[in-house]
Amino acid sequence: MKNAIHRYLAAVLAVCALCAGCGSSADTGSAFNGMIPEASASDKAGGTAVPSGGGGGSGEATASDASAGDASAFGADDAAAGTDAAVGEQPAAGTLTAGDWNDNLNFSWFVSYLADMAQANPGWATLPLQTRVLVHVVTAQEGPVGNAHIRLLEDGAEVSATFAGTDGRGVVLAQSAAAKRVVEVQVGAAAPTAVDLPQGQTSLTVVTPEAAAPIDGMDVAFIVDTTGSMGDELDFLKVEVEALASNVKAATGGADLRFGLVLYRDMGDEYVTRTFDFTTDIAAFKANIGAQEAAGGGDTPEAVQEGFKAAGALSWRTGNVARVAIHVADASPHDQDFVAYYAALEALHKLGVRVFPVASSGHDDGCEYVMRAAAALTVGRYVFLTDDSGVGVAQGHAKPHIPCFDVELLLGKLVRLLTSELQGSYIPADPKAIISSSGGPVAGVCTLDDGSQTYIY
Repeated sequence: MKNAIHRYLAAVLAVCALCAGCGSSADTGSAFNGMIPEASASDKAGGTAVPSGGGGGSGEATASDASAGDASAFGADDAAAGTDAAVGEQPAAGTLTAGDWNDNLNFSWFVSYLADMAQANPGWATLPLQTRVLVHVVTAQEGPVGNAHIRLLEDGAEVSATFAGTDGRGVVLAQSAAAKRVVEVQVGAAAPTAVDLPQGQTSLTVVTPEAAAPIDGMDVAFIVDTTGSMGDELDFLKVEVEALASNVKAATGGADLRFGLVLYRDMGDEYVTRTFDFTTDIAAFKANIGAQEAAGGGDTPEAVQEGFKAAGALSWRTGNVARVAIHVADASPHDQDFVAYYAALEALHKLGVRVFPVASSGHDDGCEYVMRAAAALTVGRYVFLTDDSGVGVAQGHAKPHIPCFDVELLLGKLVRLLTSELQGSYIPADPKAIISSSGGPVAGVCTLDDGSQTYIY
C-alpha cells in the first residue's frame, strides 16, 4: 500500500510539474494543454446537434488493464496500482473509474428512456423533460454567450427560466402544447432578444449582438450522500476529491475557484444536512470532507431533496462564472419526495447551476433516473462508476440504460469536465486515458444494431 501511495504522489507531482508553466492566464484551454488535447471545432459543438437515437440496449463493459492510461492522463499507470489495496486501507487517489453520458446530445434516446422508466415505475413523479428545449446563445461570430438569461414564455407568461452556462447553452421546459411560445434571451442590462419557438422544436440557436463577459472563475459544490451504504466508496471519494481540488486548480492556471460541500443523510439520522459554504481555501475544503464518516440511512432511499435544497442556499456567485454541483450518491429520494426533489433541482437550474451526478456502487434505477433528470435539465453529464477499478464490486455498479460509453479514471474525467466548464467548450477524453469501452464507440460515435447512431461527444 505504501508503494502505491508513493507512486500516486509521484504522478500528482508530475501533473503539477506539467502545470507549472501555466501561469495565471485566464485562457483555461492553454492551461490545460499537455494534459488533455484541445477539442476540435466539431467536438466543441456539444449539444447543438440533436441526433436521432433510439432502440438498442446497453452493452457490457469490457474489462481491461487499468494501466491503459499514461501520466498525461493524471497518472493512470501508477494510480491504478491502488486497486489491490488490502481491505481496511485507504487507497491512493486515481483509483475509481467511471463512464459518462450526455442525454441532451442523444435526445431521442433519452425520450425513449423516460417513457420506459415511467411505464415501469408509475409511482414516480416526473419532470416534463420530453418537452425540453435546448437553447444555444451565440454571437454573430458563433462565440458562446455565457450567463445569458434565458426565458421561455407561453402566451406571454414565463414558464421556465435559467442562465446559460459558459458554453452559451441552457435548457427550458415547455408546459403547454397549444400555447404560443417565445424564447427571450437577455445579456446583462441589454435589451432582450426574442425568438418564436415553433411547436415541437426541441433546440434553438439565438444570436445576440452582445458578447459574453470573460469567464470569471468557478464555484463547485459537492453534494454527497453520507449514509451507511456509502461507507466503502466514501473513503475512496475523500482521496479522489482532495486530489481533484488540487488538480483543477493546477489545470486551470490559477483560475478563481471556490469549493463548497453539502452532506446529507435521511430523516431521523444524526443529521439530515451538513453544509460548508464556498471557500477558496483548498486546505480547509480538504479537511472538511476528510473528516466525514458514513452512517445512518437504513432503507435505500435517502433525503436527496434536502441535500439539493441546502445546495441552493449556498452563496453562488452571479455573473459569467461556471457554477457546478457534483452529486455523489447511490440512492434516489423516497417516492413521496420526488416532487420536493424536483423543486430543489429547479431552484438550482434557475440559478444556472450545472449538475454532474456521480452514481456510486449499488445504485438502482431510481437513482439513475433522478440523476439523469438533473444532468439533462442543467446541461450536465451523467457520470457513473464502473467495475474496472475493482472498488465497490461487492455491491456492484449497475449497468446504465445507455448504449455505449468510454471508461476512464474518475479523477481525470472530473478534472476534464470542470476544465471544460471554465473553457466554455467541451474537451473530449485523451484516447490514451480510455481504460475500456462498451458498445463499440469510434471517435465518440456509436452505431447501434438498427443502424442509428448515438454520441459520446
